[in-house]
Amino acid sequence: MSGLTPLEEKFLDRVWAYFEKTGSWPSTSLLVIEFRKEGNARKIAAQIGRDSVVWEGSSTNAACYLTLKGVATRRGSERIIESFLGAVRHLGQRYVETGGDVSVSAEDFVTRLGLSEAEARQAAELILREGDLKSSATVPPFPAWPSFKPYKLAMHLESVQSLDEYWETRDRFDHDEREAASLLHRSHRLITEDEEPVELHAPKPRNKVIAFLEKERTERGWLYAAIATIIGLLLAALAVSLG
Repeated sequence: MSGLTPLEEKFLDRVWAYFEKTGSWPSTSLLVIEFRKEGNARKIAAQIGRDSVVWEGSSTNAACYLTLKGVATRRGSERIIESFLGAVRHLGQRYVETGGDVSVSAEDFVTRLGLSEAEARQAAELILREGDLKSSATVPPFPAWPSFKPYKLAMHLESVQSLDEYWETRDRFDHDEREAASLLHRSHRLITEDEEPVELHAPKPRNKVIAFLEKERTERGWLYAAIATIIGLLLAALAVSLG
């Protein structure tokens, strides 16, 4: 990776070496101890950036791990990336075969793909860290195998051959999902706006004479209202007789 200091490169190499050897990621507490004389391990990880390395926290079980982009920069990562891509293709194929209703054991990576146990566990660990590949996962204590329920993104990766293709497919999937959600929201809003409100209790039309009387009563009192009523009735009767 360009732009990194020698200490940052050393930090990434240490995290990577631990993963290569064990198939799991080092704890944050281990790194704090190992780098205590060279700097603050958490700060070093933050300076490198979450695109490459993720510092989960400071609890006992918290780990520090490399993202796929971080893995791709490490010497000797080609073999593990190939194992990961093979496992991803398998998830995609199983999703298509079953309509998505399937749980895939990482042991399949050994029995069906021919990976070694170490390679299968490394591929499984990378899948666990890639949130978009699975809708759920079960991680029992070692030496039992983890299992995954593939997410719908997996069906678009059944033939993926490279990390670049993996990232392009994932980005396109994310874009299409956001666009679809936006269009559905917009359609729902337009339908709601086009619906005419139903007035359950429409007000009854008011008699003009009653309205006039109420106005007169409010402004001048009942006497004027009564006089106005009598005059109104006389005028109405006169109009009828002349008509």
